[in-house]
Parts: sequence; C-alpha cells; structure tokens
Amino acid sequence: MAVAVERVASIPPFNGLDSDTQGGSQGGSTSGVLTRDTVIRAGSDGYAFFVLVEGSLSVAAPNHAVTLSPGDFFGAIGIMGGRRSATVTAETSATALEMSGTHFRELQMELPHVAGLIEEEMAKRQARDQD
Repeated sequence: MAVAVERVASIPPFNGLDSDTQGGSQGGSTSGVLTRDTVIRAGSDGYAFFVLVEGSLSVAAPNHAVTLSPGDFFGAIGIMGGRRSATVTAETSATALEMSGTHFRELQMELPHVAGLIEEEMAKRQARDQD
C-alpha cells in the first residue's frame, strides 16, 4: 500500500517538511506486523529501512536493548551496506513505513537534511554497539 504524503509528514524525521519536499519522500509502503513477529534479524542482509508509525517494537542488540515507539526508525545500518546489527521484534501489533534501498538512496539525494539526521543517528548507534 502506498503511503500518503500527509502520513509521511506526520512521522519524525519527515515532519516539518514542506509539501513539495514531502512528495519526494513517498517511495515507501506500509507494512503491518503482529505481536512477537520478528521484523528484522541481527546478521541478515538489509534491504529496507523502516519508520515505526503505530505500535511498539523491541530491539535486541549485542550491548543494549531498547523499545521503539512511533516515530522511531530502524534498519538504516543494514541498508547502508552493513549487516543488520540487531533483532527487532513486535511487542504489540505494529505498522511501519518501509522504504527499499532504492527509495532510501532517493531520499538521501532528494532530502539530504533528513538523510543526514538519519545517518548521524546510525553513527551513534554503531558507536554504542561497539562499546
């Protein structure tokens, strides 16, 4: 299912973008998961980037565990050329915006500010995982 511009605009880090810019970030679809479903598994190849829209997900990484809530994103480390660094599992029924690698690279070109924020967060997460 395609993602409406209005829905993308309501999800950090995409909120606050003007309507022309938001239109460039529509290269995704929504996907739903059920409680206890594994969304991504540590060590696997990464082909998609996700932004949680509804629900709650747990992240189990080597050195930490966190809970994701709407607006949090995950999967960028894998999509940027590495392997998945954590396993993400649904704690509740959840909906996420899913962006393929191609669409993520389009985002990087069309919305460099947003891509920069995502990349900064990924660098922090990678550094934390190495501690």
